Amino acid sequence: MDKLTALTHIFHLCKLKGFSPPCLPAGKVPLGEGLIEKSTQIRSRWVRAVIFLLVICSIFIIPAHAATYFDPSLKWKTLETLHFKINYYPQIEDKAIKMASIAEEVHSRLSPLFKHIPDLKTDIVLMDTTDYSNGFTSVIPNPVITLYMADIGSNQRPTSYDDWLRYVFTHEYTHLLHLDTVEGSFKLFKFLFGRDIFPNALSPKFIIEGLATYMETNYSKGGRGQDMRFLSMLRMDALDDNFKSIDQASVDTARWPMGNISYLYGVSFLEYLSQIYGEDKLFKLSQEYGDYFYAYGIDGAFQQVYGKSLWVLWRDWQEEVVDKSKAQKEKIIKSKLTKPQIITYKGYSLLKPKWGQDPESIYYIQSNQDDASQIRRINIKTKDDVKICDGIMIDDNLNIVNDTLYFSKGDIYNNFYYFKDIYSLETKTKNIKRLTTGFRASDPAVSKDGSKIVYTRNKNGNRTLWFSNIDGTGLLRLGATFEGVQYFSPQFSPDSTKLAVAKWSPGGQKINIIDIKTGAESPMTTQDLSLEANPCFTPNGKYILFDSELSGVPNIYAFEYASNKIFKVTNVLGMALMPDVSKDGKKIAYSNYTSRGFDIAVIDLDPRSWTEVSAKIKNKPVSLVSSQGSMDASDVIVNKYDYNPIPTLIPKFWYPYSYYNENGSHLLGSTVGLDALSQQYFTLQGGYDWRAKRSFYFFNYYNDQFLPQIRLILGDTAYAYSWDFASKLYWEREKYGALSMTFYDNSVFSYYDRQNFTLGYQAINLSNITSLEILTTKPSLGNLSGLFVGYSYSNLRAYGYSISPEEGFSLAVFFKSFSRTTGSDFNLINYLVSGTQYFKTAIPHNILGVSATGSLSYGDSFVQSGFNYKFLSLRGYPYNLISGTKSALGSVKYLFPVSYPESGFGYGYLFFDRLWMEMFFDSGGASLGALKDILWKRSCGAELNLQTINGWGMFPVVLKLGYAKGIDAGGEEQIYFNISL
Repeated sequence: MDKLTALTHIFHLCKLKGFSPPCLPAGKVPLGEGLIEKSTQIRSRWVRAVIFLLVICSIFIIPAHAATYFDPSLKWKTLETLHFKINYYPQIEDKAIKMASIAEEVHSRLSPLFKHIPDLKTDIVLMDTTDYSNGFTSVIPNPVITLYMADIGSNQRPTSYDDWLRYVFTHEYTHLLHLDTVEGSFKLFKFLFGRDIFPNALSPKFIIEGLATYMETNYSKGGRGQDMRFLSMLRMDALDDNFKSIDQASVDTARWPMGNISYLYGVSFLEYLSQIYGEDKLFKLSQEYGDYFYAYGIDGAFQQVYGKSLWVLWRDWQEEVVDKSKAQKEKIIKSKLTKPQIITYKGYSLLKPKWGQDPESIYYIQSNQDDASQIRRINIKTKDDVKICDGIMIDDNLNIVNDTLYFSKGDIYNNFYYFKDIYSLETKTKNIKRLTTGFRASDPAVSKDGSKIVYTRNKNGNRTLWFSNIDGTGLLRLGATFEGVQYFSPQFSPDSTKLAVAKWSPGGQKINIIDIKTGAESPMTTQDLSLEANPCFTPNGKYILFDSELSGVPNIYAFEYASNKIFKVTNVLGMALMPDVSKDGKKIAYSNYTSRGFDIAVIDLDPRSWTEVSAKIKNKPVSLVSSQGSMDASDVIVNKYDYNPIPTLIPKFWYPYSYYNENGSHLLGSTVGLDALSQQYFTLQGGYDWRAKRSFYFFNYYNDQFLPQIRLILGDTAYAYSWDFASKLYWEREKYGALSMTFYDNSVFSYYDRQNFTLGYQAINLSNITSLEILTTKPSLGNLSGLFVGYSYSNLRAYGYSISPEEGFSLAVFFKSFSRTTGSDFNLINYLVSGTQYFKTAIPHNILGVSATGSLSYGDSFVQSGFNYKFLSLRGYPYNLISGTKSALGSVKYLFPVSYPESGFGYGYLFFDRLWMEMFFDSGGASLGALKDILWKRSCGAELNLQTINGWGMFPVVLKLGYAKGIDAGGEEQIYFNISL
C-alpha cells in the first residue's frame, strides 16, 4: 500500500539508527593544534559521498517499518512454500497458513503476466501489532513484503473485495514483481554487484502505485480502481478544474488529496492505457523500463511500447477524464442538486459530524496538513470553531450523551504496539477519561441513558462487535463470528433496544439491525444498495440514514421502517457521507466532498424533498466463500521452522567507491545486511592498502530483537590532520570499537513523545602513520577507553506543511569518561547538553525556535581536538576561530514559509516542494580556562531554504543560501551555499 520512497527510507533508517554515511564515525573532525582545516580528508569524503548517493538514491527501497521495534516476547516462526517464506508469530498462525495458499495463488496469476520470477524466495512478514492497515514492499537487499493484519475498510471508505488479505497481497506482490524486474544491460550490473540496481524503482510514483492499484482492481475482486468514493475525488478534480499536474502525481504532495494522488491518478491512467492499447503493454512497459539504458528513460520506454511519449498519453487520458466527468455531471443535474449550508471551508478530512446536546453545535474530526488530527466543535450560527482535543483520529464514531463525548484514538500500548482505545471527555470541564486500555476498541456508541456502550474491536484481521455496561462490566460479544467479518460504526436506536451497524461479509457491506436483548441480527433491507455505511437513527426512530453509492455517486439515503422503503436524501456532484441528525430532529449534518476535500455541511431534514428509489432485490444468498479459486495450504506448505535471520541478513549486494589515505586513493567495497524482520542491520565498508599492508574498514551493527537495542561499531581508519599551523600534513591511524545498549520508551507523557537511555563502552587506539620526527608539536597517542551514557527526550511535532518542528521540546544529555581504570592511557571526562524549544505563532507555520548547546571537558591535556576540546562553529566567524574545553552556543531563530510551489520538471524527477526563510541570532563562546573566561561572540543573518524532491522521491535535497554577519571581534560577512539531505 503506501510506500515511502527510497532515499527517505535509507536515510530515515540511518538517522534513527545513528549511522553516519558514507563510512566514517559521526562527528569526527580531524584537526590538530594548528586549527586550520580538514585538508585532503574533504576530497575523499566528497568522492565517497557522491558515489554513495548516486548508487543508493538509484536503488534503495528500504521498508518504512525498518525502525519499528517488535515486542521481544514474540517468538517468530516461518512457513515455507515453493516461492515464499511466511514469517509470523504463533498468535497469528491461522493467518500465516491462509497467507501461504493466497501467496502461491497470486503468484500463479501474476508472475506469468510480468514474465518474471524473483531469484530469491519472497519473505512475507505478518504482524498484528497495530490497528492501522498497511503494507510495504522492498526489493533491496531481499524481496520482502510486510503486511499489517488489520482490515483495510473504514467508515470513510468501505471497500469492495472478496478477501482483504488477498486484496492487499495482490497490491504488494505487484510492487515486488514490478520493481524486481531487471532486463537487458542491467542484468550485467546485477551479476557483478548483486541485488542493488532495479531500474523500475526509478519510475514516477503514479506508475509504481498506479500499476499495483490496477492489479488489485482487476485481479482481486473490488479494488480502488472501481471504488466510487475513491474515483469521486478524480471526478471533482476534473469538474473543479483542479487537476493535479503530472509532476504532482509523481511524488507525495501536501496539497489535497496528498498521498492519494499517485494511486488515484495512476490507476485511472493505466486503466485508460489498458482499454485503449491493451493490458499486455502495461507489463511490456515493466520489461522495457527494466532495461533503463536501452529505453532512454521513462519517455523512451513509453515511446518504445506505445509509440507516444508519456506526456502525450497523459494529456489524452486527462481529456477523456474531463469528458466523462462532464457527462456524469449532466446526468446528475437532471435531478435537483442538494444545496447545503457549508459550515466549514477548510477541506482535507473533516469527518464524522455529530450534533451536540444543543441544536447549534457540531463536533467533528479534523485531519489536515496544518495541525495534529483533532476533535473540534463548531457553532453553525456564530461559526465559532474550537479545538476540543487532539490525537491519532481519522473517521471513527463520535458519540455525545449527557454532555459527555465518547471517541476512540490510537496510542502506543506496552511500548511496542499501536492500538486504539475508547475515551470519554466531559465537554464542560474538558476532563478526559480512558475507558479501555489495550483493548483495540473503536467506533463507540453509547445508549441514551449513558449506561451501555457498544464498540468494535480489532484483532487478527477481524473487527468484531462488543457490548458492555459503561464501566466495562457485563462484556458480551454481539453479531457474527466467522472469519473475515468486519463491523463498523454501530449506533443505538432512540429507545436503546436495537443497534444499526455496518457489517462487511464476503459479498458486500450492508447495514444490519441487531436486537440488544436477543442478539438476533438481520439486514436492514434485502435490496441491493451497493456498499452501505455510517448508519444513523432519526430521534423518532422512524428512519435510518446512511450513505451508499447506489446511484454511482456516494449520497445519503434513508430507510423507512414502517414501509420498508428507501429514499435518496441528497443529490451531489462529489460525495455526501456520514449523516447525523440533530437532537430536535430538524437538521442533518454530513461530510460534503469537493476538490479541496471534505467539509461539514447542513441541510434540513425534510422527507417531502426525498426521492424514493428502488434497487434490485437479491435473489441468491451471499456466499461466504471467496469468488476466486484457492489452493489448499497443506499442498503448498513444504516446511515449518523457527525464524532464522541469517539467510536474509547475509549481504546480497556490494558497491565500490574511493577511499583516500596517505598512499592515495584506494577502492573500497561496501555492503549492507538487513534481515526480513528488520531486527538486525549492519553496514560494512572495507578495503586494503597493499603498499602499507594495512586494511581499513568500518562496521556498524544493530540488533533490535531485544530491549535494550544493541549496537556494535568497529573501525580501522586513517585520518589526515593539518598540523603545525598547516605547514605539514599529519596522518593518524584510529582503531575504534564501541558496544552500546539503548533502552527506549514511547508515550512517556503524551502519545507523541519518546525517550532513550543509552550506555556503553568504547575503546580507541591512536597511532601515528606520519613520522613524528618532522612534527614540532607532537600528537597525543595511545588508548582512549571508557564508558559513555546518554539520554534523549523529544516531543517535537511537525505537520504536512511544516518547514521545521512547530512545537515541542527536545533534550539530549551525553557523558563520556576515559580513565585508566577502564584501560585508557588518559583521564578525560566530557559532558554535552543540548536542548531546543519550538513555539507556534499566531501566523500558520511561522515558528520561533530557541536552542542551546553546552560542552565541558576536563582531564589530561590532549593535542587533537574532538576528545577534550572542540571547535565551535558560529555563523559569521571563520571556522576554527573559537575553540576550548568549555563551550556554549545559543540560537534564536524565526522561520516562515515563503511559498509551496509543488511543481517540477521531467515528470516530477526534479520537484520543488517548499521555500522558506530563517532569520537567526547566534551567540557562542569557548575557553580553555575557566567558564568565566569565555569570550562571547554574536552573529545574525538569514537563510533561504528550498526543499527539492528529486528522482521521484529517491533523492530529497535542501538547498540553503545564507548570509551571516559576525558582530564582535573576528567576525566577518559570509555568503554561503549548502546542500543537505
